[in-house]
Amino acid sequence: MIKYILILIFTLINYKYFPLVYTFRFTYIIIKNLYWKKFTKNTKILIESTRITNCSLFECDFFGFHKSNSTYFTELDLCRTQCVLNSTNYFINKLSNNESIPFIPLASIHNSFLKEIKPLQNYQMHSKIVSTSDKWLYVMTLFTISNNTGNNNSYIYNNRRIAAISIGKLILKDKINKSTISPSVLQLNSNLSNESELLSVIDSIPDLINIYKSI
Repeated sequence: MIKYILILIFTLINYKYFPLVYTFRFTYIIIKNLYWKKFTKNTKILIESTRITNCSLFECDFFGFHKSNSTYFTELDLCRTQCVLNSTNYFINKLSNNESIPFIPLASIHNSFLKEIKPLQNYQMHSKIVSTSDKWLYVMTLFTISNNTGNNNSYIYNNRRIAAISIGKLILKDKINKSTISPSVLQLNSNLSNESELLSVIDSIPDLINIYKSI
């Protein structure tokens, strides 16, 4: 009996990295933020998208015994998808009109790792669209953990310690003819930062945090 309880606990702790779970988590985001909102008529635009999870043992680099850098990208797929769908009614309107919904491939990504995330530690991911251009869409994500030390430095967001920052560069593509769609169709809020401003501070962590907070 104890053996099965331990197996159950181990499974619950590490469920994110079992076969097909990633596909289920990704599909759930699509259904929740497109189809469910369509039927419930809930078209409220969210400026920030937040996800909360724990660092499973399968996420860990056992040489340093903390969340492996490579596993951040899995969570970022989910964060960017949820963020873009939550930040605009464009996709819901397309769905409601039975029109083809564009896909948004990732063109490039910039990650800065500031603080390790320990096994089983709770962490949050805060995402916003922070900039656009005629072609590109930029989504910034902050990974935050509990600020146990109480330090109030430049790496703090919502009283939590920033563990990592990611900037994803995305592009909208028409499914049928593969043509590029301008991000202007998303009708995002006008407070977004200028693309050149974002790129100029890409190596300055405090400036990136300030840009995120200002949107």
